[in-house]
Amino acid sequence: MLGVHPELRKYIIAEFTVSAAFALAGIVSLIYGVWGAVQWPFVIFGVSGILSGFLGIVVVPRWYRRSTRVVSALTPVDGNIRIEIESDADSASIYATVMDAGVTAPI
Repeated sequence: MLGVHPELRKYIIAEFTVSAAFALAGIVSLIYGVWGAVQWPFVIFGVSGILSGFLGIVVVPRWYRRSTRVVSALTPVDGNIRIEIESDADSASIYATVMDAGVTAPI
């Protein structure tokens, strides 16, 4: 949890808990599928559960830490935009055009 914005911590804890439970279910399913006669649906679910759990336990918190660093390193810049509804479409899509094209935010 180090290096993550405090407002994101509750989401990371929830995501970590669900991913850990899914990985545990994958491990149990894999053991059950391999035990004795091979039962492929349990093996497939087990492998996919372990991989999904790895993504949720290891990779996603890294993304949260990285996004926290990016957001904390940027400062807001004043600017003007023009918001308009696309006139030739049936949907209510709203588009914004940056009026101050020369102004860029440091990355």
